[in-house]
Amino acid sequence: MAAVAGLLSSGAFSGYGISSSLLSGMTGVVGGILVVAGVIALGLGYGLWTGKGWAWTLALIFSILGILGGIISLPEGVVSIIIDILIIYYLTRAHVKQFFGK
Repeated sequence: MAAVAGLLSSGAFSGYGISSSLLSGMTGVVGGILVVAGVIALGLGYGLWTGKGWAWTLALIFSILGILGGIISLPEGVVSIIIDILIIYYLTRAHVKQFFGK
């Protein structure tokens, strides 16, 4: 974070017409989004660990969205697609569905 602050204060982006206050605001927004995503991931992890049915559903939805995102970012998204397919495969096994009450 200190490196970003140093870059912003140095005026490195002033030649591009981007003010340091704009970049600082954008950094705050991105940081806020990442904090929210982290809290959601922690909640989902807890739900999966304890066998909650809603967590199974959310994990399935997020894996499907991950596949769509991987398709959009081809060819870099190949690894993401493979991982998401493996997650969906595992979540749809009978013993896993039974654990989550599905």
